[in-house]
Amino acid sequence: MNARPLFIPVILGTARQGRQSENVGRFVFEETKKRADVETELIDVRELPIETR
Repeated sequence: MNARPLFIPVILGTARQGRQSENVGRFVFEETKKRADVETELIDVRELPIETR
């Protein structure tokens, strides 16, 4: 059986100034990266290219 690592993205889902979820999200991301059986990615909506009209 080919056991692929579990993929767990950590998503910072708000772009608000002073968001409280950022510290928790970064902590969870760093702890998740330590696991050999897990692949992770930090996704920050502030860094996504959003087109405004």
